[in-house]
Amino acid sequence: MTRIGQDLETAKVRNSRALELQVNSNCWICEGWTQVYFEYEPGKSDDSTEPHDPFVPIKLHLDIDQYKGDLMIPKENDQRVYHCYRMLPPGTHQYFFTVGTEIIVALDQQKTNK
Repeated sequence: MTRIGQDLETAKVRNSRALELQVNSNCWICEGWTQVYFEYEPGKSDDSTEPHDPFVPIKLHLDIDQYKGDLMIPKENDQRVYHCYRMLPPGTHQYFFTVGTEIIVALDQQKTNK
């Protein structure tokens, strides 16, 4: 079992060697994980011109989950926008969306070449 130090500052790594370690403590705070908001809006995030069928699932696929789909749900105040929150470890992550079975890299989100 790993203990959290009393002088812990959330998401700050004081020891650069700690960044090299694999996930060992199973503690999101200790490892510096942060909450990230993902949003997908059909017609804006993709090039579709048809209204989205609410029975077709929209999923987020993250590298930390071996790209298994995470179902996104419509926002309460705007049913056209699908969203979800995820906790992510420090670093750069790769992800994509699926609408039904179609793989989509969102048009309205920042992309980097790796």
